Amino acid sequence: MKGHRFNTENDSEVIAIYIADILEQGGTLDDAVRSTIFALDGTFTYLIATADSIGYARDQFGTKPLVVTETDEFVAVASEEAALRKAFHYELETREADAREVRTWHLNRERRSSALEISALLT
Repeated sequence: MKGHRFNTENDSEVIAIYIADILEQGGTLDDAVRSTIFALDGTFTYLIATADSIGYARDQFGTKPLVVTETDEFVAVASEEAALRKAFHYELETREADAREVRTWHLNRERRSSALEISALLT
């Protein structure tokens, strides 16, 4: 990424800067997260958050683990199902995210609840 100075040797910084560039150019989080599937080379799974949105992506090979649970009240993701089961002391329905899966949720500021709305599904 031309013109950027990296502060770490962590590849997660590349994803964060890539997404930040798209957002700064007026793109949406949906667009930014979705584009990483085809623009970035390698294996990755990540979760990203802005002030009013969260999203995740899993690369085209589905190599890195990503387990998801979702209800009407919350969404939780982890690299292992055991982590979700430890965090929630009741029965959960979990699933492994698919390869090339992209999801984003946005806070609905018009409602008084803090529920997140799903805005993008599978690519």
